[in-house]
Amino acid sequence: MSVAVSREIDLVRGLWAAYQARDWAGAQSLFAPAARCTWWTSGERYVGAEAIVRVNATYPEGWQIHVIAVEPLVDGRVLSLVRVDHPPAMHYAHSWFGFTGDDRPRIASIDEFWAEVVAPEAWRDGFPGREREAEPCHALSPR
Repeated sequence: MSVAVSREIDLVRGLWAAYQARDWAGAQSLFAPAARCTWWTSGERYVGAEAIVRVNATYPEGWQIHVIAVEPLVDGRVLSLVRVDHPPAMHYAHSWFGFTGDDRPRIASIDEFWAEVVAPEAWRDGFPGREREAEPCHALSPR
């Protein structure tokens, strides 16, 4: 793995760690000033490092982030998968991170897709080949 890719993976892991620690200033320092974050499932976009961090800082308290995977992509972005426990709810987020292309990379963009863990719908009961995990939301545990 190249040094640049390693730095970018460290930025993503550092962002999730800063969010978990509620270190909002530390989180903001990882973003380019004009960064953008798009939450595709709700149709929202936050523009600017301050706006991105503020929306996360004001999210109702009681949540815990578990990093499951952080992987480099061929196009230079980094993909992360996290589980967010916010009892009684549990969510997964797939996030694609883009970076500034300079000597001191910062997060320039995030494209996120969030999903809430829910029970399967009844109409799928009885389908051949269908299996159910006893605890589907724990099937993906942090590495």
